[in-house]
Amino acid sequence: MLPLFIIVVFGAASYSRNLVWREGLSLWEDVAVKSPEKARAHNNLANVYGELGLKDRAVEGYKKALGKYPEFAGFHVNLGNAYKAQGRTEEAAAEYEKALELEPDNVMAHNNLGTLYREAAMFDEAVREFQEALGLAPDNPGIHYNLGYAYEGKGLIDEAVTEYERAVEISPGMAEPHNSLGNIYSRHGRTDAAVSEYLLAVKYKPGYAEAYNNLANVYKEKGLAVEARAAYRKAIEIRPEFAEARHNLASLYVRMGRVEEGIAEYRRAIELKPVAVFHYSLARALEAAGSGDEAAAHYSEFIEASPEAYRPQVEEAKKRLELLSGKP
Repeated sequence: MLPLFIIVVFGAASYSRNLVWREGLSLWEDVAVKSPEKARAHNNLANVYGELGLKDRAVEGYKKALGKYPEFAGFHVNLGNAYKAQGRTEEAAAEYEKALELEPDNVMAHNNLGTLYREAAMFDEAVREFQEALGLAPDNPGIHYNLGYAYEGKGLIDEAVTEYERAVEISPGMAEPHNSLGNIYSRHGRTDAAVSEYLLAVKYKPGYAEAYNNLANVYKEKGLAVEARAAYRKAIEIRPEFAEARHNLASLYVRMGRVEEGIAEYRRAIELKPVAVFHYSLARALEAAGSGDEAAAHYSEFIEASPEAYRPQVEEAKKRLELLSGKP
């Protein structure tokens, strides 16, 4: 899943992160205790709670702010963001809609409501909200990116490319549109262009594990095994729990003839995320390594768990299982 950009309303001065946010916690807790009637104090305290991952406290803080000043659209946007962070999407949408009732030109509410629609695959509604937001803030690169992502969901690739390119024109150091452009170029066989975009993505965001994984996939497709291995390992170094990158690295190892290393990575991937297709990949590698009994067990796991999308692989797994069991 690609990131979407949520816009956050901050009523307080901008803090950096971690230590500074914790210092802000002490400050705004003190202000909220001494001035409980001030909506701004509760809002700013809730901002700090949200940054520190204290989601329930953030929700309660924004509710207190709204209790003091219910007609302020920004507090509704913030409460919507807090609900979204908790996975309470319907309540988040209700808060964004309330903000728009109070302030129809609220850019943040349009954008953030659009992200909910996009994540729910309601692409027409998402496009509408992002276009509304861009009508109010035409030079906001995050909204251009979000609109491009919604266009991709609708299959409007040329329009998506236009929006991604506009985002990086406005903000050249914004990594996410470069990654998305790389994905589009990769899907259309423009591997050199894809590599260039992924390299820009990781240049501007060195901790971008997804972009390193995508870069590695293209290197693998181009037959650049050494470069692919380095990029997969970088993705995993950044995010050790990145199961898909481990699965992809495993397939590279198998392709390179380093089957045992591939099996080890497949096992780690399954430990992290036991999805059906990982069992199929591990079964193929185990069979190649001569471990027929264990391969059969993983083919069975795959067959039992596989969705309809993997029908060809399921049929192949059934054939392999019959061969391994000695049935005619």
